Amino acid sequence: MKDPWELFQTIMDGRKQRELDPTLSVLRECVLDSENDRQTPEDVKARIKQVLSFMETLDTWHQQIKGVPKSTLLKLIKLGARAQNFLKKG
Repeated sequence: MKDPWELFQTIMDGRKQRELDPTLSVLRECVLDSENDRQTPEDVKARIKQVLSFMETLDTWHQQIKGVPKSTLLKLIKLGARAQNFLKKG
């Protein structure tokens, strides 16, 4: 594997499979289990749902990024700091 982007994608896919996917499964299970659990405080239930929503957003973003051409990704990465500065001004 000579292409750095390919290596990066392989690493990201592996981490997603080992870390993000199992975390999403556990969080989904926790949300389902907590729905009928009267012992779990409502603020804890809400926090679990928030974390699940955030992790699902990251998962969706990862899938979207996989479809972006390498040249466009490189431009976005280079644009990152400038975009952040622009957003801070607004």
